[in-house]
Amino acid sequence: MTVVQKEAKVKKGKGKAIICAVLGACLAAVVEERKRRSCQAEAVVASLQAAITALQEQLQENKRALEEEKRQNLILKEELRNQLLRETDTLAEVLLEEKGIRQVYPWGDLKGVKEAVKNTPHTCPLVKTAYVYEDDSDNRPQVITKEIPFTATELAKLRKDFARTARESEPEYVWRVSLSGGDGILLSEKEAEGYWGPGMFLTTGDHRAPWLLTHRVAHWAGGLNPLERGDPLAITGSVDQLVESAQKAACLQMMYNRELKPNLSSPMLLPVDPERMTPLIRGLPNSLKPIGIQLQGRIQNTPGEERIAAALEGMVTPEHRRPGRKVWTRGR
Repeated sequence: MTVVQKEAKVKKGKGKAIICAVLGACLAAVVEERKRRSCQAEAVVASLQAAITALQEQLQENKRALEEEKRQNLILKEELRNQLLRETDTLAEVLLEEKGIRQVYPWGDLKGVKEAVKNTPHTCPLVKTAYVYEDDSDNRPQVITKEIPFTATELAKLRKDFARTARESEPEYVWRVSLSGGDGILLSEKEAEGYWGPGMFLTTGDHRAPWLLTHRVAHWAGGLNPLERGDPLAITGSVDQLVESAQKAACLQMMYNRELKPNLSSPMLLPVDPERMTPLIRGLPNSLKPIGIQLQGRIQNTPGEERIAAALEGMVTPEHRRPGRKVWTRGR
């Protein structure tokens, strides 16, 4: 103000109002500018927040689309895998047929057989046992047994479910019966009378005990000629199918032996005949063939008398078998 006064040659006390007015206007302009900039900043922040919200929503949508795409890819991969497996199985069957190697019941038909295993309403107790006690201190109760035969309806259903089809070879038929419940169905000679399929009579002529359906089927399964019976040169399958392959080999051995043993509840409990292991070893994956050959050699080197004695000992006293005496069965 002093400088302005000197330059304008204005007396002291003059021009202050002008200066104050100018300063007031400047201050008002600054305050107005600050308010304007504050409003602009708030508008920018609001705009950015709206943009961020939109981007977040878009990101969530992209994530959902990505998850759906991953799920679709997994479904397509699984379907492609199943298709390749089906084509591989078909190709393997064709190659095996070209080489003259037959399979016992193709793996493609295994699903239906396993469904039958889960739903086996056929088994029922053949004999009911009742214990009659005189009093609480009676240690020797009277044992009363009563035969409960199959009804005509049950027998008709058994014939329908377990009859041999025209397209089944005898090894396939024995294996299917064994896998689908034949190891748990006891039939007397009277109940087993009749014709159950091509070339198959279920009566054994042995009235000692009611025999398992698997035993009856195997007892009459063709002659001893492998070509006549349609035995495979190799029992093929993957590592996951070793149990089924071993059961096929056990059924073939039961057909060869044609033995009726009441204590054998399944072909898998048969003492192993090393000669009957050859088709199974041929069908093993290459990584497992040396192990199978080594095991076959060990069983062959065990004297036959010792194998028979161990098997008989296991049947009579399975829980008190002499230590060190090994019984090689198909299930081990």
